[in-house]
Amino acid sequence: MQAVRSFLFNIALWVTTISLIILGLPIMLGPPKWIFFIARTWGRVNYFWLRVLVGIKYEVTGHENLPDGPAIYAFKHQSMWETMLMCLITRHPAIVLKNELALIPGFGWLVLRVGSIAVKRGKGRETMQKMLDDAQDRLNDDYSLAIFPEGTRKDPYDEPHYKIGIGEMYANLNVPCVPIALNSGMYWARRSFIKRPGTIKVEILPIIEPGLPRDEFMEVLQDRIETRALALRAEAEEALGISKPV
Repeated sequence: MQAVRSFLFNIALWVTTISLIILGLPIMLGPPKWIFFIARTWGRVNYFWLRVLVGIKYEVTGHENLPDGPAIYAFKHQSMWETMLMCLITRHPAIVLKNELALIPGFGWLVLRVGSIAVKRGKGRETMQKMLDDAQDRLNDDYSLAIFPEGTRKDPYDEPHYKIGIGEMYANLNVPCVPIALNSGMYWARRSFIKRPGTIKVEILPIIEPGLPRDEFMEVLQDRIETRALALRAEAEEALGISKPV
């Protein structure tokens, strides 16, 4: 039965995504806030379908840790699920994403129009400097930055591997970092068609203020996110009745 529910959700996801891309293209010449509205609508509609068709809900705690001004939001990345969350809990985010996504017709045009930063992986210092320059430009325009520190989705049971890019951003941009832990991969795994019903937990963790040495920041960030992500994984294991890796 859950396979049927997951199948129906996948259909709803694609219909919603394609419909909103088509709707968004004519307004690309308007202000970015119009496209942000489309992005937030995409997230809210798909969360509705997840709840109704699959039985997945979510809870976000730690709203008191959200800063008033621009910041770097560092999300644990386990699923496609949190890509919908970015535009719902962050203020005017410029999302750092891999360049391949920006090349997708329609979708890529929209994400670039709202200020997303496309990064070509494996190109060395030149690429890093361009990312920093683009990020500073977005901060100057009163955007925040949203990034997955590990660069790609990881299974909840994988060892963490945080990329140096977020350390360079923190060290060079002089804005606080907001770590965000979650357990989405326990319900919507990255390579699994089946989605499990339950409640995804998201924790907005205390801000890391600017000023730490880069390497110390990387240690603090990883420890803060991974400690809570492990605890949230354990909560999901108990809720799902799982006693071994999924």
